[in-house]
Amino acid sequence: MNLKPDSIDLAYFSGTGNTGYLARLLAEKLSRRDIPVRLTRIAEASADPLPPAGGVLGLAYPIHALNAPSPVFDFISALPPGEGRRAFIVKGPADPFFAGGSSHLVIRALKDRGWEVFHESMVVMPSNVFVRYPDSFIRRLLRAAESRTETAAAEIAAGVPRLERPGPVARFLTRHLSRLETRGGKYFGRDLKASSACDLCGVCVRSCPVGNIRQEGREIVFGDRCIICMRCIYLCPRGAIRPRLFRFFPLKRWYDLGALSAAGPGQNAFGGKAGSGLQRFFRRYLESTQV
Repeated sequence: MNLKPDSIDLAYFSGTGNTGYLARLLAEKLSRRDIPVRLTRIAEASADPLPPAGGVLGLAYPIHALNAPSPVFDFISALPPGEGRRAFIVKGPADPFFAGGSSHLVIRALKDRGWEVFHESMVVMPSNVFVRYPDSFIRRLLRAAESRTETAAAEIAAGVPRLERPGPVARFLTRHLSRLETRGGKYFGRDLKASSACDLCGVCVRSCPVGNIRQEGREIVFGDRCIICMRCIYLCPRGAIRPRLFRFFPLKRWYDLGALSAAGPGQNAFGGKAGSGLQRFFRRYLESTQV
């Protein structure tokens, strides 16, 4: 039986652009296999759902606290019934901790809508909170992303089933850390403030994926529905939005994935002996990738 998709509708949610980069990379590699790909950004929580038209549904998303962010679940709940049609997922965590968490909640949500997930893959992307990876290491992650999306595209095109089998610890952490982040987002959102550098351009208001930001007179007001996607902070052309208490969250210096990917191959920025668990996690991930 030929399991090659007739077409693919690939929808993605991206807070600051990393998953968008990943989705475009995968779409390009699928298109090279003569599969029509429609790429759609899950831009707003109120946006109309992607209307799959008989092909395979793909869903790409970043990892927030070992789970998909809430706009992904909102998108799934608004999908038309899959009636047994196939779907695949691609998750893009900022590190390989617990393989990006368990996907069982996303898979269950899709199954409840009649979509059968046959393939999942993980591609680590650069972090956008806490620690800014060195440019050389970001380039190495992008090389690994090239390789991993090539493998994923080949398997998806051939209909190869590949699903992770998370253990009870991964499933437990995914569920409960995700709940903690949802609660923490309320505090993080209210902790954000626009400084006097703000010129009321409205970029943050228009770009917030959950409608958590509004303008009241000459003031930008942040609500309690924040999902900590960091989009408003990094997209602000004036650099005016910052948290007051959670100052350690945003990176002090942002990066351009397009420019870094064009700069050539990167080296292992950690070097030497493995000094920490995080470094060992990255080594294992990179060594398992054909680059």
